[in-house]
Amino acid sequence: MKRSFDFILHTFHPRICIGCLKPLTVDGRCPDCDTALGRARLTVPVLEQSFKVRIHTDLEMVWSCYEYSTVSKTVFVCKNNNYPYIVKEVAAVAGDFYSEYCAGMSFDGVLPMPEYGKNNGVFPLAERFAARIGLNCRDDILVKTRMTAKQHLLEREQRIVNLKDAFIVAKPELVEDRRILLFDDVTTTGSSLNECAKVLKKAGARSVCGFTFAAAMLNRH
Repeated sequence: MKRSFDFILHTFHPRICIGCLKPLTVDGRCPDCDTALGRARLTVPVLEQSFKVRIHTDLEMVWSCYEYSTVSKTVFVCKNNNYPYIVKEVAAVAGDFYSEYCAGMSFDGVLPMPEYGKNNGVFPLAERFAARIGLNCRDDILVKTRMTAKQHLLEREQRIVNLKDAFIVAKPELVEDRRILLFDDVTTTGSSLNECAKVLKKAGARSVCGFTFAAAMLNRH
């Protein structure tokens, strides 16, 4: 009975591989990637290595689900097209990762990394992720005030200048004494996450951690 139900569900609402975006088989495998969703070679949890980085002084910790090169297509489509079924799938995978690797952590809310002058492409994913882990998500608290250059193209000193006064907390009363989880689709240098953490702490946040779906493994200085 369950197998028949799974077949019907898969026929009308097939799950997708977050590596190549093609439908998975009924048993949850990708014919091209030859992996179960969220496991095998697509799973690259990096919290044990690259993100215990000393320069991230205002962040308690950053977690990332995948190395960017394995899910770059998914990140692009998710942020720029916001197809609901892809956003839902990515949020589910991120939520499962959070449940496994962030067990014991406690947060009061999720804030998406802000973008300047347009609708925040990260917000739909952040909102679904937050709902998945039982938290609220708001995009009107942390605000980006101006355009900035791409951080990964700059040297460390340039990154600091590039982000100076680029973020503000519009509603400080909503972060005071709160434990905040910053969410972004992908991080490269981590500088933007750290700058937002600095601003949030100045506004009274008790602690700030970061969570991203993907991380580009650059040489961080």
